[in-house]
Amino acid sequence: MADKYGSWAALVVGEPTSNYQVTVQKTNTRTSHIGIHAGGIEIGTSELAKAVSARLGQNLYLMEGLKSAENGDLHITSTRFDEPQAVALQASMERTVSYHGMSGDALETHIGGNDTVLRDAIGKALEAAGFTVVWNTAEEINGDDPRNIANRNTSGKGVQLEMTTAMRKSFFPNNDWSRSVRTNPKNRTPAFYAYVDAIASAVGAEGPPNALMVYDGSKWVDSTPQVYSGSKWLPNPPLYWDGAEWMASPMPAREFPEFTASTKGSFSQRDTASLAVPAGTRTNDYIVSLCAQQAGEQRSPRLSSPAGVMPTLYTLPSGIRLHIAAWPWEPARGKTVTWDVTGSPNTVLMNLSYRYANVGSSGAAVTGIKEYSSASSLPLMASQRFTSLYVALTVSKTLTGFAWPDGVVPRAQQLGTFGADRISLIAGDTPGGGGSPGSLALDATVDSAVAVLVTIPGATDGNATWILGDSAYSNLGSTTYLG
Repeated sequence: MADKYGSWAALVVGEPTSNYQVTVQKTNTRTSHIGIHAGGIEIGTSELAKAVSARLGQNLYLMEGLKSAENGDLHITSTRFDEPQAVALQASMERTVSYHGMSGDALETHIGGNDTVLRDAIGKALEAAGFTVVWNTAEEINGDDPRNIANRNTSGKGVQLEMTTAMRKSFFPNNDWSRSVRTNPKNRTPAFYAYVDAIASAVGAEGPPNALMVYDGSKWVDSTPQVYSGSKWLPNPPLYWDGAEWMASPMPAREFPEFTASTKGSFSQRDTASLAVPAGTRTNDYIVSLCAQQAGEQRSPRLSSPAGVMPTLYTLPSGIRLHIAAWPWEPARGKTVTWDVTGSPNTVLMNLSYRYANVGSSGAAVTGIKEYSSASSLPLMASQRFTSLYVALTVSKTLTGFAWPDGVVPRAQQLGTFGADRISLIAGDTPGGGGSPGSLALDATVDSAVAVLVTIPGATDGNATWILGDSAYSNLGSTTYLG
């Protein structure tokens, strides 16, 4: 069937922006992972491209269909795909892996493209992992046309993976690839992870930054310094730039991660709202991003960047919506957080950064939500272990001030926005111990409010802790001695 649109310009004219989404995540590498028929167009390609690019810290491009049905209308064939951001990204890439879907009931991957070396490496890795690879694929999907977006990189060569319907469905539990299932990163099968591992092993990272190559007159020789482990010689631990200095290893996690900085901004009549992460953010700093919007499309706001982070949504009775997302930062995530807030007349964003978090923790960031109406104070939920961040969103026509209870340190605030409905977004934190620190006092009775508890994961040090204001941890026992 012929494409409905023969170019990006035609698609933009024919489709509302709410029907599709373009994501670009750039790193300092020369390899791109692209899904030009992602989202609902060729289901499963988004999730795979995101996972492999994240595993390797390489560039990601997605054009995702967001329609409830007939996403095939958004398909522009690879040889005519000319979305400007894709073309610009590819112009600086050396290697490309392009992810596609095709029909078929067999668990197969048809592999093609002009980069025969990388193509063969990926195909053999998939076969070694137990997947079926079709090498002599049909001409219309073999990816060898120089006009194919996968081949429009600096080398003129890319790899194209065409995965059957059965193959892509096998990536999700019970072959359920519905949007509600696939958008949750937890809904992946062992087949998905094995497939990601195979591709990542074949593509490979692009070398440690401290590799030392010396030309001996005929060839480049690896002269990276070696250290003796007691049994064999190994390269020095690789150094990496964490945003502030060169590091040989990540900063160790502490029991109570420390707040470092925050940013905030207000936006009106925007379809997208972007806010920088705090200046000085370093690799493995834990970012908490807050997005409050007034009305707008039910699907919004949605975290557009960084890719692969799933926010938590809470909707107040007034229709105001609060989204909270949290993730460990790294350079590949970018220095800007972007939310899709289509249809919202007003939006407030906040980004807070915490250092020394336990980024290996798999627990949910949002650990409590409580709603209030006609209230002048908000009793705070019992804090959790490690640093507890309290976020309050209130709707009122008169609120101008507030006071946290003892032990909670104010971190960021945005008071009185959105016209007659004065929306206030307030954040403060305390070391967590298990008891409530008290109530957030307001200088007016608010119509409605929600208090959210976000836990910044830490690492237990085994020492006793005394926490001011915490009902469980602020009492000295008969056997407690201060010295």
